[in-house]
Amino acid sequence: DCNLACYYCYEERSEQRLDAPDAATIARWVTDRLDASGKRSLHVDWYGGEPLLNPDLIEVLSQSLQALCRERGVAYAASIVSNGTLWPDDVGAFVARHAIREAQISLDGLEHEHNRRRRYRRQHRPDDGTSSFTKAVALIDALLDHVRVDLRVNIDPGNAGDAVPLMNMARERGWFGRRFPIVVAPARLAQYSERSKFMLDHGLDSRSFDVLSSQMRSECGDSVRFEDPYVSN
Repeated sequence: DCNLACYYCYEERSEQRLDAPDAATIARWVTDRLDASGKRSLHVDWYGGEPLLNPDLIEVLSQSLQALCRERGVAYAASIVSNGTLWPDDVGAFVARHAIREAQISLDGLEHEHNRRRRYRRQHRPDDGTSSFTKAVALIDALLDHVRVDLRVNIDPGNAGDAVPLMNMARERGWFGRRFPIVVAPARLAQYSERSKFMLDHGLDSRSFDVLSSQMRSECGDSVRFEDPYVSN
């Protein structure tokens, strides 16, 4: 499930959620896997939809898995993929408590274009009217004191003009010079499977994307780290 309604999302919605008994079952499964494999490390990626729609599960399962790893002398680390709109106020404590080493937050252009693409679903609109862009940017501001942030920039033909200006905004906000400098991860919105076939009418061609990625890199300079797109052409 998710509190946003991104036009390019192809996932089916479901209000089903994992709860405490599920967390215990997962912990037992992980225990069996660790004991059988002899692995000396465990990495957990919190993912959704939006994982922070279910913070209670994260609290219970994270502590359970960390305790399990301590008992067995197994290294533990976590990452999280989030839209950045539902985080607790004490970001540093949340990151430390759950041993998060990396957070991926998406911006789909500057404020106007981002909010068009990543709008709230009706039942999830915040009472104070704060936009998803404002919340995500404020979260990134806070996170960079505590953890690596991968800034995923989703690009389509309609917001392509924001790609380079977004890098200017990142520089102006000091994101490249923080304790944990931001990592830029451009992503091409396109049809990658049958489930996303509708993107044939909205996607960005690979050549245009390559040009934009190069322009973004040039704008940022060699000191800024870029991640290659997760899905190649």
